[in-house]
Amino acid sequence: ERIEKISGKRIALKKDYYLKEVVPKLTEEICRGSIREYLKNEGIQSSIIKRKITVSPITREDKIQLDIGEDKEVVLLQSYYYLESGIVFHYSETRCRLRNFQFMEYIQR
Repeated sequence: ERIEKISGKRIALKKDYYLKEVVPKLTEEICRGSIREYLKNEGIQSSIIKRKITVSPITREDKIQLDIGEDKEVVLLQSYYYLESGIVFHYSETRCRLRNFQFMEYIQR
């Protein structure tokens, strides 16, 4: 679980979940550092990432963890990371203040 801040304001709450059978050596210490670097060193790479962006009602946890203000909704970004075998090994959920959300996409073919 990580909280992202801009100018001291808590704007996003990110939670990541990993399939234990794929990353059995993942520790709290590794999570405090770079999980991406750990996965690279272990040879674990996603072949497909699916993302879903929705607007979601604010939860009690959002009110506690984020500087919500008067907002009634947050942006919910859900990401599913697949291995080449088709197994989802990583699920990520980010809840972001609506006023701070920005979507930008860059596609190269």
